[in-house]
Amino acid sequence: MSQDKKGYEMKEGQVSVFINDKQGNEKRPDYTGKALLNGKEYRVSFWKEKAASGMTYLSGTIQLPKGASASSEQEDGFPK
Repeated sequence: MSQDKKGYEMKEGQVSVFINDKQGNEKRPDYTGKALLNGKEYRVSFWKEKAASGMTYLSGTIQLPKGASASSEQEDGFPK
């Protein structure tokens, strides 16, 4: 399980998200973080979006950490 410098231990099925410093690049996600699913850590990114109705929502992506192999995925593309 993932543990950061302050001793926080991420539990199975949890997602931790933080406000992202875009460093002047508006294409970068508004929020980034990590998720722990099936014992494997993933990167998560979220962007603030506005629906046609004017309602604000978050859209996002879930990715393997940089350099991680996708070979642990099943044929359907979902983690084992």
